[in-house]
Amino acid sequence: MKKLLIILLLCGCNAFAQDSIIWLKPPQKTKVKTETVKTKGEELASHGFSAIAEHVTLVEGIPAGQLHTLTFYFNSGLINLNKGEFNVEYADTNLRLMVYTVGADGKPGALLTPTPLYFTVKASHRGALDLDLSFLNLATQPQLYIGMAATESHDKETVMLKVRENKDAVSYTKAKGSNNWVEYDDGSGFKFDIKMKVGVKG
Repeated sequence: MKKLLIILLLCGCNAFAQDSIIWLKPPQKTKVKTETVKTKGEELASHGFSAIAEHVTLVEGIPAGQLHTLTFYFNSGLINLNKGEFNVEYADTNLRLMVYTVGADGKPGALLTPTPLYFTVKASHRGALDLDLSFLNLATQPQLYIGMAATESHDKETVMLKVRENKDAVSYTKAKGSNNWVEYDDGSGFKFDIKMKVGVKG
């Protein structure tokens, strides 16, 4: 029987002034050629996330160029079929995109997105959510930590995030207000990447 674990992204309080926020939109249809990098492994749901934490995954093998698009995956597949068992009630949910360099210790280093970049997962959304990053003109590095942070509080779990089980995965979480990154590892060898696709313009 396949493992079915659930990520329940609860949300903490918004800590940023509204006039300093950039809201990400879907990419425009263009003829720009991009290379893509995907996280690997068996597709699963995941386990509970803290309501006041960031969650990032190490993405490797990123080609040289600029970050152009990014795709996350929400509220679909087996996790969607089992949402009732976990007291999930989908609602429009705002999340903040987080992109970090890799520090000398291998953990997330410098934040490359200091201006808050937010996106919304609609209650009706299922599957891939594409984000346009082309306006950032953000140069890539061979390795980056990419993920998200919750931004609002809700009475119930409002969104579920898809991940990939991968024995070589490196993912970290950090509580709000803390400088301490903690690697996801339950002691049994189970590790996961956030399921994502990164598009790079050369």
